[in-house]
Order: sequence, then C-alpha cells, then structure tokens
Amino acid sequence: MHTGKLDSTLKPRPDRRWFDYLGIGLSLACLIHCLALPLLIMFTPFVASWLLEDEFFHTYLLAFILPVALSAFAIGWLRHRSLVVLVCGSVGLSLISIAALQAAWLDHSLFSASMEKILTSIGGFMLIIGHLLNLRWR
Repeated sequence: MHTGKLDSTLKPRPDRRWFDYLGIGLSLACLIHCLALPLLIMFTPFVASWLLEDEFFHTYLLAFILPVALSAFAIGWLRHRSLVVLVCGSVGLSLISIAALQAAWLDHSLFSASMEKILTSIGGFMLIIGHLLNLRWR
C-alpha cells in the first residue's frame, strides 16, 4: 500500500510520466472506439462495414497498449510500490487482452461481441484509474 514516501535510495531519473500520459491516451482511444462504434454503425454504414471487417484492429491496439502500460506501471512500482496501482493495471490489461484476443483469434467463441465491449470498457476504465494513480503517487 502507498505510504506517501518515496524510496530515498533511488537516484533521480528522467521524467517518465509520459508513459502514463500515453497509456491514458491509448486507454481513452480504446474506450472511445468501443463506445462510439455503435453510433458509427447506426449513422455510417460504409464506415461500420470497414471497421467490422478487421477483427484484428483490437489486436493492433493491444500491441500499443501493452508495452506502454507495462512500462508505466513497472517504473511506477519501482518508485511507490503501490499494490492498488498494480491491481488496477493488471486487471485492466487482463480484461482488454482477453476481450481482444478472443475476438480476433477465437472468433468470439468464449463470449459474445457485447460481452467483449463490456470487458474492454471495464478494462479501459481500470487502466485509466491505474495510470492516474500512478501519476499521482510518482
């Protein structure tokens, strides 16, 4: 649990908060994609058919989210050792990974597309919370 004190044995390092800012941005992009897609489908059939053709979009987005989040949370862990941040980040990454990979590689065989959106949205929120706490405590 976070004690509010930094480990004084750690040497000052260059500012690496940009990992958290990038992680928040990527999580927001993922969340906007999941929440805005139904509106795009309803209003723009051409865009909807183009976006739905590539189930690997989620895998591509995950390829950016994973290294950024893992870097941000690892750097944060070295500074504050907060289990809350670690749990939020782990749960968020797990949920979006499971949702993205089952959609792209298992063709929705684990659960429906609606459940995928729910898991991805919850995962995105958890990642945003984790990144915000990571920023606050670093």
